[in-house]
Amino acid sequence: MAGRFGFLVDLSDSNSVRRAAWGLSGVLLLICWVAVHVLFAMNSVKVVGLDLHGVRSVGTAVSVRSVPTGRRGLLRAYYTKIDYFRNGDRHSAEIEGRHAEGEEIPITYDPEDLSVVDSEPNLVRMRRGVVALVVIVSVEIVGVAVWFWYRRFRRSRKNRVISP
Repeated sequence: MAGRFGFLVDLSDSNSVRRAAWGLSGVLLLICWVAVHVLFAMNSVKVVGLDLHGVRSVGTAVSVRSVPTGRRGLLRAYYTKIDYFRNGDRHSAEIEGRHAEGEEIPITYDPEDLSVVDSEPNLVRMRRGVVALVVIVSVEIVGVAVWFWYRRFRRSRKNRVISP
């Protein structure tokens, strides 16, 4: 009896079912791995863009709002509305974090898109995340390369015929 789930699997053969399960779990793991890296990369684009083209300034905290997060809403995320000036014009934006009203906050904004603003402490944290992402991806690439090399080496040793 054969079932079809993207490939043929002989359900009467336990090795075939085991290989199919490992293959499916590998595909799901790969999808999750790619999704996490894409999310980190999207965040990294903002950090690199602000680092390359951003203008540093000082904003003043105007108000703070909190949003319930988590499964039951027990945790809270805080967002601070800030005002900052560019060429004499006042602009408003919202940044992550909780700051006291009237507090001056070092910020970086994109001069071409004034809605892209972030605080310097948050950018430092995100820069560390970018460095961590590069290190993790590098270790993953080396690990996969070593794994492939090892499998190939084992297969070549297994198939070697020793003649007397």
